[in-house]
Amino acid sequence: PPPSASAKVSAGSLFVRMAHDADCDIDDAGDMSSPEDETLLPKAEGDTRALMRQGRARRSTVAALGLAALFGCCAYMTIHYLPASGHRGAPEPKSPKLVTARGLLESQELAGLAASNLVAMSGERLAPLGADRVRVEVSRRLQGISDAIRTRYPEVHQELGALTLTASQQEGALRIVRKFGDPRMVSLSHVVAETVAENKQANGDPEALKRRLSSKLRPQLVALKQLSQEMFPGEKMKFDMEQELPGIAGWHPEIEVDLATPAPKARRLSSAEGSARSLAAALDQGVRVQAHTLFKSLHTELGEKMPEAHMRKLLSIFDNDDSQSSSSSGGDQSFMSCISSAVPNPVAVCKCIADNMKEVMQMMSAFVKQHR
Repeated sequence: PPPSASAKVSAGSLFVRMAHDADCDIDDAGDMSSPEDETLLPKAEGDTRALMRQGRARRSTVAALGLAALFGCCAYMTIHYLPASGHRGAPEPKSPKLVTARGLLESQELAGLAASNLVAMSGERLAPLGADRVRVEVSRRLQGISDAIRTRYPEVHQELGALTLTASQQEGALRIVRKFGDPRMVSLSHVVAETVAENKQANGDPEALKRRLSSKLRPQLVALKQLSQEMFPGEKMKFDMEQELPGIAGWHPEIEVDLATPAPKARRLSSAEGSARSLAAALDQGVRVQAHTLFKSLHTELGEKMPEAHMRKLLSIFDNDDSQSSSSSGGDQSFMSCISSAVPNPVAVCKCIADNMKEVMQMMSAFVKQHR
């Protein structure tokens, strides 16, 4: 262990005293002649005495250099081993910076996540902008949502700025949004969008759409179950897949979608499905869908800290968004209504799947039972 301060001072004093004594001994040893001896020396030996004086001077210089070296050692020990005044050991780790609900909405973390999701979902559609430009545009739109809340509901905006989130709450609030860019969710959303488009081209009714969708999604039941468990880890499925869907574990892998590779690039929808949307509109809708999902997740995480009245005001910001509408009748009809409004926005389709996951699984269970 490092020596104490008092020990260091005592050691330094001892070094100085020893050096002084050594210098005196050297001087005495070098001067071998007494005054009486000098009177006996002949004048011719004056040069010899001068040389002896020069030798003593050189020895004094060497002693001085030795003292300087000792003082340097003492200084080094003091600097490196003597604690500074007020020092109390290793610095304490900094506390993690608290993030508020509003801070999360306006954060670069959410902007980067939402931008990555949009790029994954949109394929070539956003390619001309580039990833950096997409992130900038997403960040600007998230800030615009925050500004809209401040303008319409200043008290809610202030409350969002006061609601602090723990690390686990932050992760919980972003859990579902993170899945929007998951290759499994991207694949599912494109399957749903293409099935809706096919049904519309064939002038199929809602029941026809349900049959088409169930048939197309059957090979992806495993992915649906995995996503459900990952997005809602605290909830249990209302049915056991092995019991309700016998043989699911024995499906041949060739009929399942390869979930390890990115989903195919999104194709442009035909003119029969409506006019093509501009890049700005696609960005607006994609960002607003993810912000809407974030608010719902925040409400789940914060519970009573985010009052229902304020939650209704927050969600009313998105009332005019077509992709947010869904039937109030519940069950799989709400999912069918949601996806019909969401297409061709792939991010909105993801939200329909996430919001109605249980209904989707029940719809699939009924379909499989009918076609055993």
